Amino acid sequence: MGKCSICSAQLNHQKICTQCGYDARKDFVRYRTLSCVPLEDYNEMKSLYTGIRTERYSDGSRYEGAFMNGKRHGKGTFYFANGDHYSGDFNNGLCHGKGVYYHASGEVYDGEYAEGRRHGKGVFYYTKDHRCEGIWKSGKHIAGREFFKDGNCYQGEYSDGVRQGKGIFFYNNGDRYEGYFIDGKRQGKGIYDQVGKGIYIGEFYMDRCHGNGKFYMNDGSVRTGIWENGYMISK
Repeated sequence: MGKCSICSAQLNHQKICTQCGYDARKDFVRYRTLSCVPLEDYNEMKSLYTGIRTERYSDGSRYEGAFMNGKRHGKGTFYFANGDHYSGDFNNGLCHGKGVYYHASGEVYDGEYAEGRRHGKGVFYYTKDHRCEGIWKSGKHIAGREFFKDGNCYQGEYSDGVRQGKGIFFYNNGDRYEGYFIDGKRQGKGIYDQVGKGIYIGEFYMDRCHGNGKFYMNDGSVRTGIWENGYMISK
């Protein structure tokens, strides 16, 4: 049956010390002396394990890092079967805390997690020239900034990863729009400052001046009326 690693007394058939009561099944898992242990006993031992080790899974994924009572807990790296991998904090078997998730496609998320989902502050890199940074909730980007490859920049609210609600869009030519977005488009009330032309204040639809609005021209004149698809159609 073996001897207890604490007091050297004899272990009983359940691998419990007959003198001090220490549960020696933890030692069997820690030192991997499992060649003569039945599968059902091994699974029970594994559920008690606390320490550092590599665990391989039937789908081809594996975990390297800390365990507590048989669950991923603490620092570690999980390699998914599809080529993705996450390196960071775990809690009760899930990504939880700070970590970096590397997608096989090349995208990277670096930030906070809660119960297996992006949650809190973080940065998502689509490419080295395109990134989102800000606040995530239950896996969704809800607010922050997005920097595009062409030099454009958006700052504001999101819904399901799409510009939605109040925001400001800075264009690479110096133009600036501040107002409402729906499904990623300028829609609702807003202010559009166009370099070299003037400022439009009014309603938008599908990215264009549409509805009631005023255009304050750079020459001092003002055009007030009804707009449709970017053009004033009546005063």
